[in-house]
Amino acid sequence: MSVGLDNDMGGQPAPRLGADHPLRAVAELWHKKIKAALDFKKPFDYTLNVAVDSAGAFEPRKGLDVLLRALALVRARVPETRLLVVGGSAGNRPPALVRLTRELGLESVVEFLGRQTAVQIAATQLRAQVFALPSRIENSPNSLAEAMVTGLPAVATAVGGMPSMIRDMETGWLVPPCSPKELAERIVWVFQHPAETQAVARRARSVARARHQPEAVAEHTLSAYREVLSTHAKMRLP
Repeated sequence: MSVGLDNDMGGQPAPRLGADHPLRAVAELWHKKIKAALDFKKPFDYTLNVAVDSAGAFEPRKGLDVLLRALALVRARVPETRLLVVGGSAGNRPPALVRLTRELGLESVVEFLGRQTAVQIAATQLRAQVFALPSRIENSPNSLAEAMVTGLPAVATAVGGMPSMIRDMETGWLVPPCSPKELAERIVWVFQHPAETQAVARRARSVARARHQPEAVAEHTLSAYREVLSTHAKMRLP
């Protein structure tokens, strides 16, 4: 199973920032990150992987323990499944996670990759078939947006800002937090329904690239500041 990439922009014209625009540098940085992701070609590989991409992968709020338990359930039905964990220090894992990995018999199928550059993260995501974010507490994570932009099907918990980023069953899948069984069921469903999964991933990529297009984000930010300044100026008039 693989998810293809193309260069669509969700049907949205791309606004352009002038060379002297105050947020030009920010836009260029995001262009480089997105291009790095799209320059990788996803291989056709029957190995099924789940990727977790999080700077705080080992923090309890990120729910890695939940994902490990879910992984054990997934492997009972899809034995090829492996887990790629990005974030934290690969050589300094919390003892509780090390113990849980061993108790679940997952030591040979979980790769702790540590911190990675943007290019390395893109390569890791394109090794995977599913992106999982099993957080107990979350904001609106960049890692989820990046997975959606690269066309990687995403399964996340319905906490924090993630329901505003994913429309369940349309641009990804949402599950309750702290539920290894429901997380496992959804991951297995994704593995077993490649055609439906690819359609969801394409919609997610289109939505994410339109929503997070660098120039558009910069212009929306500046518009918000202009509105605040304008309102403040009017309030000060006699």
